[in-house]
Amino acid sequence: MTFYRAFFMAHGHIVHRHEFHAESDEIAIHAADKVADACSEACDGLEIWSGARPIASFKTQTSQPLLDKSRDVFARTTEALANAETIAMNAEKNSRRHKDVSARAMEAIDGIAIDIEHAIRADDLRFRESPRLQAKLTELSRQHFAAE
Repeated sequence: MTFYRAFFMAHGHIVHRHEFHAESDEIAIHAADKVADACSEACDGLEIWSGARPIASFKTQTSQPLLDKSRDVFARTTEALANAETIAMNAEKNSRRHKDVSARAMEAIDGIAIDIEHAIRADDLRFRESPRLQAKLTELSRQHFAAE
């Protein structure tokens, strides 16, 4: 497990920090992606670091023009499809083992996202009062616990 830090940004300043562990950069990035959208009312950016190494950066501004959002979604979808193709090829090679690992990875991603969202709601008033964060947390928790 690798140690990561999530920095929640507003107007170029860190407004909150959360530390967590994940099995890989990819899992940390996917968990952060889920959290970034949920926190868009309380911050305008999210950065993920492992030590001195930057892992990912997310913009969370809800006022971003629709076209820019569409381009961002398209880019993420394209990247996700490329990742899915890689995962599918690996799944063919390691069928049962890979399916178990993928399921555990998705559970880990959701679990990490839930932990981060709970922690920031508990630690910081601006996140605690965010209806968007509460809705995302409820949705993610429902999905995560339904899968168990």
